Amino acid sequence: MSQPIPIWLFHPEYNMYFMQWYVPMEYVVQEEAPQENKKKKDKKTAKQDDVDQEEKRVRYEAAKQRMAAARKIARQETERLRKLRASEAEKIREKTMRDLKTCQREARVKIALNAGKIFKTMVKEAEGKNKMMENRPPVLPPWVATWLLVSGIICLIDVIYTMFRPYTNAPDGFVSNTLFYGWKLYSSVDIRYADTKDVVTCSTGRVMLIEIAMNFVAVYLAMKRSRHALLLAFTTSAFVFWKTFWYLVMYIAPPAGTPSFFTNNYGYVGITLIFWIPNGVWVVMPFLAMCSLWNRLALPVEYQEQENNNYEKPPGLSSP
Repeated sequence: MSQPIPIWLFHPEYNMYFMQWYVPMEYVVQEEAPQENKKKKDKKTAKQDDVDQEEKRVRYEAAKQRMAAARKIARQETERLRKLRASEAEKIREKTMRDLKTCQREARVKIALNAGKIFKTMVKEAEGKNKMMENRPPVLPPWVATWLLVSGIICLIDVIYTMFRPYTNAPDGFVSNTLFYGWKLYSSVDIRYADTKDVVTCSTGRVMLIEIAMNFVAVYLAMKRSRHALLLAFTTSAFVFWKTFWYLVMYIAPPAGTPSFFTNNYGYVGITLIFWIPNGVWVVMPFLAMCSLWNRLALPVEYQEQENNNYEKPPGLSSP
């Protein structure tokens, strides 16, 4: 009869011990074989990975060396092309300079051979331009320009006379009996000019300063052939005409009870010769000047439109 198996052998703490010594060896070998195969396979895979990594490294190094060699060759080729282009450019520049010097020598030779003809041609062209300048009509009619100058000078003396009274109309003064003798004679007829405190003659004298400046500026612009000369000459003539006409109207049919501004030194003939005729000149001459300049200013409408279209206009301004 067999012995019974002790119960303590089945206790969990001794189970593994029991299995280790009492389980048959073939089961243990079969259990441990897959683990050994797995370890061998892992070692083989690791070896293969190392080989692959080494091959990749070798290929990378080879590719890197080939790239460096290609870059070196490209740099050498670029430098060769640059030197070639530089040499070609230098040759072209030298050839261009030689051609330019040759052309300059030929031009100097031609000029030296044809200097006489060239000089004559230049003289003829200059003479032609001078003739064209001489044949151009003046901007202002000559008599109008002369009248503006003469009127400006006389009016300037008139302003000095009225502004510096009583020094300029003193009875025994040297200046009043020489430079201002004509104004002294005129004052013997016109009470306003004889009165040193007359407001009208003082006011007209100040206004005449503007007219005088406009006269001289208009003549200067006409000499420079400025397009503003005509308009300025017409305007100053209109100013003189209107001022003188307004001054004379005060002496024509004054209201009843108004004191006369004529002295009793002369009769009608003397007043006409000393007062009306000189003042009438400064009415007639500016009026004739305005008539002469009117046709030059009043251009045909078609010509005005053509001239206006030649100027650049501000935005929003259209042609008439």
